[in-house]
Amino acid sequence: AENKISKNSIYNNTIGIDIEGTDETYIVDNTIVDNAHDGIQTNYVDDSVISRNIIADNGDCGIEMWRWDYGGNILIHRNDIRNNNICGLVIHNSVMNTITDNNFINNGDGIKNYIDDEGNAFFNDNTRRIAHNTWEGNYWDDSFTGGILPYAVYGEKLFLLMWHRWINIDWHPATEPYDIGGNI
Repeated sequence: AENKISKNSIYNNTIGIDIEGTDETYIVDNTIVDNAHDGIQTNYVDDSVISRNIIADNGDCGIEMWRWDYGGNILIHRNDIRNNNICGLVIHNSVMNTITDNNFINNGDGIKNYIDDEGNAFFNDNTRRIAHNTWEGNYWDDSFTGGILPYAVYGEKLFLLMWHRWINIDWHPATEPYDIGGNI
């Protein structure tokens, strides 16, 4: 069954949107701001789209995605993700996602933290398979090269019962923020 959450103003909640155990969920054209914890939280969500949302000023993360097994395949496209207290996007064990053409601006304390899920984006993966998420054409305000060189998205991978530093690469980051629309 297809689920649509579209054209809403969602603010001053514990979590803006909290979805669990669904596929084909479309979260599109919403303004999700000033929630105590996450703007959007997904648990065991597959084959879905999060697109053209303003996700800002949330107490924890803009988007937090959870899984404990191999799954994902979520398109995160053309969102304005900014000023979230801990992290813009954190992905826990969800793989084969595509994160493209988003703005990641001023999330966390503005300093990349290579250990914890802080900053603009972070991931960890305890699945046994070597899979990854695709990052392409995102705007990163903390890029040292202003989008001229590829951007490293830091995370951790569980391998041989130990967590190891891991990276995914946005090979073609944007040099300027996208005009997503909406007001924040």
